Amino acid sequence: MMYMPRGGERLERAFMAFLGYKLRSDVDDFIEFLNSIDSDRLIIKRIYWSLCGEAHVIVWLVSPETRPLYNFRMDVAEEFDDVVESLFWLSIYKASPYVKEEFNVYEKMAGEPLKYLIAYPMKKDPEWYLLPFDERRSIMAEHIRIARTHKYSGNVRSYTTYAFGLAGYEFLVVYEVKSLYEWIEIVEELRRARARKWIVMEEPVLVGEIVKE
Repeated sequence: MMYMPRGGERLERAFMAFLGYKLRSDVDDFIEFLNSIDSDRLIIKRIYWSLCGEAHVIVWLVSPETRPLYNFRMDVAEEFDDVVESLFWLSIYKASPYVKEEFNVYEKMAGEPLKYLIAYPMKKDPEWYLLPFDERRSIMAEHIRIARTHKYSGNVRSYTTYAFGLAGYEFLVVYEVKSLYEWIEIVEELRRARARKWIVMEEPVLVGEIVKE
């Protein structure tokens, strides 16, 4: 069974991992096996048909501990000799310093998934971190306002996660969306946000469609 919080437990941060697999075996058998892997320390395990070149299948895992992520990878490696793990992205999901809100990882991530996944690593120019915090907060407020006031914003869930010192990227930016047609309209609008001046990396982009059990 999936992880359930103890009575009154608040999870203010958790580990997040994205795994990409390239297959030479039967995809239905592989999906069935992925669905059979269980852990009482996984908050979520979601599986996607990949719509990008990095993988054939994408798995999204979230756990309050790192060991369940490692165990999942080993379970797959031991069962399938001809499946290649084409990517592994790790980050930590926690509250943003630019948004004041009550934050409970379990409550934010335990709901029903939306149809599509979008995820990509991101890195900012070192000059960004030399700006005063109030200036950075003002710049990010514009970005957030554009996103939240877009006519399709109600069909998007966003998760900004952090990887400083864990990987070559600084963030993993993750979205769940109902429609890819709507999604590109939002992204095009966000291209005019001033915050983009400091972005130096935001690729490759994972795109996946949820596999329904």
